[in-house]
Amino acid sequence: MPGFFISSTGRVRDDRRRRGSVGLLRENAGVDEAFIGSEALRDGVVANKHQLRKRFRALYPDVYLPMGATPTPAQRTAAAWLWTRRQGVIAGSAASAMHGARWIPDDAPVEVIWTNAPAPRG
Repeated sequence: MPGFFISSTGRVRDDRRRRGSVGLLRENAGVDEAFIGSEALRDGVVANKHQLRKRFRALYPDVYLPMGATPTPAQRTAAAWLWTRRQGVIAGSAASAMHGARWIPDDAPVEVIWTNAPAPRG
């Protein structure tokens, strides 16, 4: 399913060639991008759940970053959007920061608009 994803730099990128940010993890292993763990396991980017938990830390349920990375506001925003299974809309100060606002504090909460009948896990 073609779509868009948010890179760690906060830019929205067109994602027509690959599904999600798992492709980024494979192509640029040193880049600290948020990714969906179940997709990484399915696509063979991470061999098993043990490696997933050992090498990466969960920022949200099933959304991971490399273990030593301190999440930037852009990474937290991307991870929140991935947690919605790419269906949410980033709003508030996080959206403002994505569009270049410089006065947003690093610890500002990420606001996501997402309609989902059952309550999300986590």
